[in-house]
Amino acid sequence: MADGYTDLDISSGETVRDSTHIPLGVFSILLGSITGYIAWSYDIGRVTDMGAGYFPFVISIMLVLLGIAVLMRGGDDLPAAESRVSAVSAGERKLQLLRTLRVLGSALGGLVVFALILKPAGMVVSVIALVGIVSFAHPGPKFWPTLVLAFGLAAFSAVVFVILLKVQIGIWPGVF
Repeated sequence: MADGYTDLDISSGETVRDSTHIPLGVFSILLGSITGYIAWSYDIGRVTDMGAGYFPFVISIMLVLLGIAVLMRGGDDLPAAESRVSAVSAGERKLQLLRTLRVLGSALGGLVVFALILKPAGMVVSVIALVGIVSFAHPGPKFWPTLVLAFGLAAFSAVVFVILLKVQIGIWPGVF
């Protein structure tokens, strides 16, 4: 283990089967199936007259298909050099955990804030808040790209969902 890798040493012509795709595929199929089962109890509607369960049901179908594709595609064969697992110190593990928690916290926090303020604040303010909070997942300076993305997504969401699809959500606070 002098080179920083574990003792998994395979001669240079061989490959190692990557099996990390299996849990992802199974999880995607299970999540899609459960979501589809729940969405089926809502009014699905039609493409021209979408019910409350339409989008969740379509997304659940896409999740199941994605899971099947991941399982059918299988793991790529990795060259032996790429299959070696790097040894990580305790300090690096702690730093990786903090990064993961920052990403998870900002993503979930953004969604929670979006859900809580959507009705009173409207679509535009909620989407801007969502993008702003989720932008903390990535470190480094990003003020202007985040601002442009937030306002662009807010305008796009307002036009598509409120104006075109006529979803009953206010665009601005107090304006329906």
